[in-house]
Amino acid sequence: MLRVLPTSVYNVPAMETWLGEQARKGRLITGFWGDYGALFDKGEPRAEVYRLEPGDGNLRPDPEKAELYGAAGWEFVVSTYDHTLWLFRACRPDPSPIHTDPETQAIAFGRLRRKLLLNTFLWAVLFAFVWCSYQPPALPIFLE
Repeated sequence: MLRVLPTSVYNVPAMETWLGEQARKGRLITGFWGDYGALFDKGEPRAEVYRLEPGDGNLRPDPEKAELYGAAGWEFVVSTYDHTLWLFRACRPDPSPIHTDPETQAIAFGRLRRKLLLNTFLWAVLFAFVWCSYQPPALPIFLE
């Protein structure tokens, strides 16, 4: 089933909370649908804890990173449509925090922030180009 996201996937705390609420209702995420939706399978309601982590542009983390996260009690679920974020689910009741060093986490999210700012800038330039190159149709002579 497709559900509309209540906020941007980049609002990490809100998305993690919302996904946990969906799991408690028996909706288990299977994928993201662009920036606006998430795909769910209907299952048994369960308490799930989710974490969104900056991705590296790949569909899934490399085996070494997945093993490291697995040892901490996290399993990879899915990546966002553009692979900028990876979603992990706690696979045991007491998972270790993914990040114990706030500076390392800040670096990872800083890279993501720069990428998003660049994308926003490029879209703004494209919009300005299209806006400035638009020529309105000439008005018929009787309307002037």
